[in-house]
Amino acid sequence: MVAVAFIIIFVMNFVFLVTYFPTLENPSSNLEKLTMIGIQQDRILRKKKVSPPINEHILTVNDLSKFSQKPPKPDVAKNGNCQPYGCPLYPPELTPQLNESLIRSFQHNQLEPSLEPFFTETFAMLTQQGKSHKENQDRGLFISPFVIHDNEVPTNDSLPSFLAAVFDGHNNLGHLVAQEVVEQLPNTLAENLRKSLHGAWWKDDDNSDALVAAAFNDTFLQVNKNGTPFNFLRGGTTASVALRYGSKLYMANAGDSQIVLASVTKPNGTVNLEFMTRKDKPFEVDEMERIKKMGGKIHINPLHPKDARVVVHSAASRDTIALAMSRSLGDWEWKHVGVTAEPIVHSIDLNEPRYKSTQSLFLIVATDGMWDIRRDGFYANQFATAFDDNLIDHSAANSASGIHPPSDPKLRPAFKLHDIFQRITPKMKKGYCDDITSIIIKIR
Repeated sequence: MVAVAFIIIFVMNFVFLVTYFPTLENPSSNLEKLTMIGIQQDRILRKKKVSPPINEHILTVNDLSKFSQKPPKPDVAKNGNCQPYGCPLYPPELTPQLNESLIRSFQHNQLEPSLEPFFTETFAMLTQQGKSHKENQDRGLFISPFVIHDNEVPTNDSLPSFLAAVFDGHNNLGHLVAQEVVEQLPNTLAENLRKSLHGAWWKDDDNSDALVAAAFNDTFLQVNKNGTPFNFLRGGTTASVALRYGSKLYMANAGDSQIVLASVTKPNGTVNLEFMTRKDKPFEVDEMERIKKMGGKIHINPLHPKDARVVVHSAASRDTIALAMSRSLGDWEWKHVGVTAEPIVHSIDLNEPRYKSTQSLFLIVATDGMWDIRRDGFYANQFATAFDDNLIDHSAANSASGIHPPSDPKLRPAFKLHDIFQRITPKMKKGYCDDITSIIIKIR
């Protein structure tokens, strides 16, 4: 009996200690969590534990009625649905069926009719779902001409214009955030430019660059603020947007997608990187200062300092989560600690002598699924052959598909973009494989 009583007392004490003094979590497991981007955000939102974002999306602990039910998925815009600002095109997905159609087109030196809107002599666009993802979280668009003013009627004599953009969604609902942004940003930007410029481009106003930059800034902030709360709390997206109007090229970037301007110079056909936007990462000095000033915390891996993450305690998932970029749309749980939706905007005058003297000039707008595989210079050299007749290689041995490049100039951008996707897509099933979206555009 004494032994039995002793065992009962021991068990009761053990239960008491475990209940009121739980064992501390292994620190190494915490570090693993810090390197995951929102891995725990797929937990069901708990009622009365979080509230809709207010005051610039700072979360509070109150009523959760608006978050209790998942909203319906937004309608996916279709190609050819023209708007006052123009007719947007969205990159086709490189499925096995599309892959076969493209190869047939290259072999017969003629695009199939269904592919003609997406591939021309001056531009090409393509997207591909990564093997590591359940669905493609990338989005993109191309609009040419991009109409800004109400009285602007595009004609053959109109100033050349286009809007090209890619959006790379992340976290559980990143694809929904990217979808909302790709649908809302063009119209919002056109309206803001219309309000800001008042015909300034026709007057060659010296202040137009500042006005355009302000319009981009307002657009990114408005689209971010007006997003569907459920989606923008549990997902985010990068945004890399290029706007050409006449001789001006504007590039607005938030996140780690990128825009690259490249050229081919006379007389030897050297390919040059003229300009590239920056990947907005927490390790950048200015980004780190802003985040820390707003009370944010940054986890830096000593072995890989550029793989820094902005860390927050999620009110939605009630766990520590981290983000690998310092600027984005969505990601509302990071906004109060300095992860901003404001873009960095650059302007380039294409009439400058350095650009006018080039043999050819082209733009690459792509998500990090492409940039993380090879260096910028590799892509510049490869895509130069799509737009410059003097650099075309007609050898089938140099293509990933083993077929000869088509002789029709209209097919060259499509052929080169398809070839690049084939080259950089990992053939192995193991390892991480990101979504890829790219738009290449000939400027001159």
